[in-house]
Amino acid sequence: MSRRSKPSRWRVLIGVFDLIALLPWWLSIAAAIVGFGWLRHMAQSQVASPHPGLQELLLGALVQGGQYAVAVLFLAAGGISYMARAHRKQLLINTRTRDRLAAISWQDFELLVGEAYRRKGFAVQELGGEGPDGGIDLVLRRDGEKVFVQCKHWKATSVGVDVVRQIFGVMAAHGATGCVVVTSGSYTSAALDFARGRNVDLIDGPKLLKMMEQSDPATAGEHSTPPSEEHHAEPGLSKTFHRSTPQLTPRCPLCQSAMAKRTARKGPNAGQEFWGCTRYPDCRGTR
Repeated sequence: MSRRSKPSRWRVLIGVFDLIALLPWWLSIAAAIVGFGWLRHMAQSQVASPHPGLQELLLGALVQGGQYAVAVLFLAAGGISYMARAHRKQLLINTRTRDRLAAISWQDFELLVGEAYRRKGFAVQELGGEGPDGGIDLVLRRDGEKVFVQCKHWKATSVGVDVVRQIFGVMAAHGATGCVVVTSGSYTSAALDFARGRNVDLIDGPKLLKMMEQSDPATAGEHSTPPSEEHHAEPGLSKTFHRSTPQLTPRCPLCQSAMAKRTARKGPNAGQEFWGCTRYPDCRGTR
């Protein structure tokens, strides 16, 4: 039991540190200064007590050490936050071709996509695939819209319809305004057909490079888009998620999961559209 409990405690500490590192670097430094000053004031008030009891002595010792521990924690997290921010900016500058895009790691690919959307004015929450129902790497927020993003750093394999159908189901189930799948490669024709007419954006390698180019102030002016076409030409925002009326997606009558439109291929209803459960083949509910 003791061997299991120690890693668990370490995971908690690492999780707290990672959470603090998500803060802007300047906010971490400010928190370090405020935390150190507040704990130092508490420590001095404990020392000033003429007849401290055992509890006060223990608390004083804890505060004495805590003032430095808290300061070091926030300063270290702030340093990591600053370096991570600089790394994202450098990724955006250095990754300009499909070869460079294919050469980076999948972790850097997610950071790159997040930075590109951050440059477009979105607040970006990096989940690393630990979002609702799994598979969500980023959550974008701006002007009341919430968009789920899944990153696929696939160099050779095209992203299929199952991936797109899954994120669409997660979007509908969790009330997101839209969803985006970003890949360094391409999509199958079935995936493109499924996304058509829905609040789903599919960004392939060339579109991502164009999106990065538009989000970089140093190069955006060289390939500027006329104002009348700018909104429609911007990858990742072509659905105008927060301005459009979300499509009403029915629930599966069997399992209450989100449903998706499909086209019958066989039988007397061949060629006709119907609503099918996104959990197919595990669930075969239809409307």
